[in-house]
Amino acid sequence: MALALAPCVLLRSQTPAAADRTVRLQEFEVTEPRTSAQTMAPTESRLEATQPQSIINLQTIQNSIAPTADYAMIAALAPSVTNFSTNGPGLNESKPTLRGFTDGQYNVTIDGIPFGDGNDYNHHTTSYFPAKLLGRVTVDRGPGTASTIGMATFGGTMAMETKDPRTEASFVPTLSYGSWHTRLAHFEVNTGVLPKAAGGSLIASYQYMDSEGYKTFGTLRRNTYFFKYLQPISRNTTLSVMG
Repeated sequence: MALALAPCVLLRSQTPAAADRTVRLQEFEVTEPRTSAQTMAPTESRLEATQPQSIINLQTIQNSIAPTADYAMIAALAPSVTNFSTNGPGLNESKPTLRGFTDGQYNVTIDGIPFGDGNDYNHHTTSYFPAKLLGRVTVDRGPGTASTIGMATFGGTMAMETKDPRTEASFVPTLSYGSWHTRLAHFEVNTGVLPKAAGGSLIASYQYMDSEGYKTFGTLRRNTYFFKYLQPISRNTTLSVMG
């Protein structure tokens, strides 16, 4: 992390000739390793935020969250969000609260698109968007602006963003085994930037997870398929296709 500091200018009594002389201030930079509590905090915030906001980035999701987790467990790292997963991390449908508002009274989006149940504004955390698919989760503790779209924006917004393709080709496997015979296998493939596709790139992954759960008859089995393709169209426009 780099901090830009303005040099300190000491005012002293000067002769008229010295007072008229132009003094040029030089910039300098102070660097600090990522070892402080502030730089290692699980959440961060944008300087241009217009309302209280917490961001959980990819580093925290990959290193501090269980691979079986869902988006509700990730959002619970932010202040004012509470969530309980009584069957194990991501192994049961949970209803997180945001600033005291229950599920259905705040907005939930994926890549900027609001979604919810077919018959009301609730969400099913075990059905959509496990942790391994997400690159960032932003919790807005306010109703947003007139441009904020959604079903219940008055309670705030949990905004999920899926992973973007990596710039270099890669294969990322993840295998996990935990309590209550919880097993997870996740395989991620990145094509990298494709010159023949005018700079297009693709990420695709498959995840299998099953568990007996902490509760009796709390078994869960899930297969998740994910892909996202980015295609630059112009200098300032990129087409995104995700499924």
